[in-house]
Amino acid sequence: MLVPTASLAPAASAAPVGAADGTNLPTPWRVSSVLAGPAHTAAEPAVAVDPHDPRHLAVAGDPYLTEARVSVAVSHDGGSTWAPPIDIVPAGYAKSYDPTLLFSKDGRLTVVGGASRLGARHCQPGSAIFVAAVHDDRSVDVRLVADQHPADTYVDRPTAAIDPRSDDVYVSWTQSSGAGAECRGTPSSSYLLLAKGAASGPFTVLPGIPSSGLPAPFGAALGIDAGGVLWAAVGEHVPGRQTRLSVTSSADGGKTFATPTVLEDGGARPATIPGLGGINAPIPSLTAGGAGEVIVSWPMAGTKGAHVAVYQHHGTGWDDRSVPSAAGVTPFLSAAVVEAGGGAVLLTASVDNGSLVFEVRGGTGAWSAPERLASAPSGGYQEVGEGLGLVAASGVTAWALPVDSPASSALTVGTRESSPGSATTSTPTSGAPASGGGGGGGGGGSAGRSWTTTLAGAVLIAAVLAVVALRATRTARGRSGPRRR
Repeated sequence: MLVPTASLAPAASAAPVGAADGTNLPTPWRVSSVLAGPAHTAAEPAVAVDPHDPRHLAVAGDPYLTEARVSVAVSHDGGSTWAPPIDIVPAGYAKSYDPTLLFSKDGRLTVVGGASRLGARHCQPGSAIFVAAVHDDRSVDVRLVADQHPADTYVDRPTAAIDPRSDDVYVSWTQSSGAGAECRGTPSSSYLLLAKGAASGPFTVLPGIPSSGLPAPFGAALGIDAGGVLWAAVGEHVPGRQTRLSVTSSADGGKTFATPTVLEDGGARPATIPGLGGINAPIPSLTAGGAGEVIVSWPMAGTKGAHVAVYQHHGTGWDDRSVPSAAGVTPFLSAAVVEAGGGAVLLTASVDNGSLVFEVRGGTGAWSAPERLASAPSGGYQEVGEGLGLVAASGVTAWALPVDSPASSALTVGTRESSPGSATTSTPTSGAPASGGGGGGGGGGSAGRSWTTTLAGAVLIAAVLAVVALRATRTARGRSGPRRR
């Protein structure tokens, strides 16, 4: 058990952001800045809302520091104040990364992530997947789902979902094998694994999540609907030739899966994005709400041109709600949720004619015009992660984004009341879950080594962002290797 010693520290009230700021958001977003650190370090945004207490929020990041570790901050007043962050690194490991946040029925916070030991630059030896329970006294219990991997084997890109009926936790991750797989080498094989565990005790490894036939998984996003069906959106590709977004489901707790449904085939994903460093390799986004209610998103390229593929399932089939990109705009991260009243929210990160932009859309049918949350010229270096933090639960919609300035960086959280309707809850999208292989550490990190919790009203609109660079990866048969850190 890890027992952090920091205590709650009050902060200034979060400021509303809305029409008065020129953003024309339909409902004002209240914006707070948490997990502040040195410039160019904010990364891996994840956010969760307690499904039974809209005041209970959690945000996590994987700061681009030496050594990297998952940092988590919790609020019990809707984001007006945040407790000092808790760093979670499993005993015997040097780094942690790729957080996903889940709340159980009783309000317990669960953190899922990856970890590794120290090695040569860009190497993540002895990698592991962990599940941590964060208690009210700020103590943390860690369970290892997959650990003690031999040389030339690497696990990362964990994602997770919690069953709203039983509180069982499902964890997915990618595993790669081959010479130098843990050192950005070229894997000879890679595949998706799945495990299931109760609130305590060991996890059981289940049959893996099936692919639609392409050889290389980018990763899978998980969600469980109100009927207990486990859904998985899988991103696959043939390097340099083809990408594919597919979805599958399991009605028996992950023991068996339906034949994958191919939602969209695309062309080769650009290995890099002009103006940004690193490799362009995000994980899809998936959230599930009522029985059979699922929404999936993933930036793609192909015959449609650069666009964000969005597909929504209402129990009988998939509606194509994809968003085309304007000339000069390249989307590289996305997340989508369905709010309580049935309206959907889409959050995207794009490079727009040399500028980095974060935008949000909404709507029950056609999408609204995009509302720009932040933008800045490309330049410098910043890690974002495998995805964006977005969740709708307990009547609250919340997002988390990495915000940078020349002097500091932070994860910025925006919250507002969801569209009115029933109390349907969307399973949070994985914050860990964009590009390649999870690991933290050693090379390329900032000299800063600690994060603090701060609050700055409307900082997202005013901050100047540095460039986002996806984790450097190598793909072999498409599988990404360890990230540059």
